[in-house]
Amino acid sequence: MQHQFELTANCSMSASEARHFFALVALGSLSVAAVFVVQGYWPILPFAGLELGVLAWALNRHWQRAQHWESVEINESEVTVRRLDSEGEVLEQISLPTLWTRTVLIKRGNQLELALRRGRQQHLIGSFLVDSEKRALEARLRQVLRQSGYNSEAHSKGTETGR
Repeated sequence: MQHQFELTANCSMSASEARHFFALVALGSLSVAAVFVVQGYWPILPFAGLELGVLAWALNRHWQRAQHWESVEINESEVTVRRLDSEGEVLEQISLPTLWTRTVLIKRGNQLELALRRGRQQHLIGSFLVDSEKRALEARLRQVLRQSGYNSEAHSKGTETGR
């Protein structure tokens, strides 16, 4: 039996909404700057441009990161994790034997990290998920791994403290 999990970032703003948001902020910022330029305070223009440039960069960076996603496939023989870009191109792929793979939640400060572990190998997944989503995914992955043949008491704990 094969199980597949598609992990994506929670991005509430589409590309067109981001463009509309930027246009609205630019209109407001440049309107205020124009009032001051008319009064002779032209040095405000570079600051308005810098503000809009930083906003454009931040929106673009956010949108690019939101387009990356992860795929976790579990079958009887292996667990495969793929990190993909917005076009579906594989950026990274790892495979671990199902029988020896377990899930762990690692607490580092205020953050939880979700990892698949085989011996000393550890691969973080779902870095863009919030803690409650990581806990739910860890529980579901643990259940699927058990159904696929992994039955260890050590596996049922699954939580560690980061160093």
